[in-house]
Amino acid sequence: MEKMLQSSGGRPSLEGKTSQVKIPKIAADWKKLEQLVDAISPDTTHKPSIGQMAAVVINLALHRIPENELKDALRGKFA
Repeated sequence: MEKMLQSSGGRPSLEGKTSQVKIPKIAADWKKLEQLVDAISPDTTHKPSIGQMAAVVINLALHRIPENELKDALRGKFA
């Protein structure tokens, strides 16, 4: 996380970020993201925002979960 945050004077932004979007949030998921931020904050120079943490978690999930598993999970969840 620390490597991905770049400071330009204000709140450090994520490296490679091209735009900001609003996403709907699920309260329990947001709470988990808050807990992740709190867990890594003592080990980082810059405390990430919850939105930054969400972006990192999404990126990790999309790169680690095989596409067919994601599709199957979404079909089951939203069918």
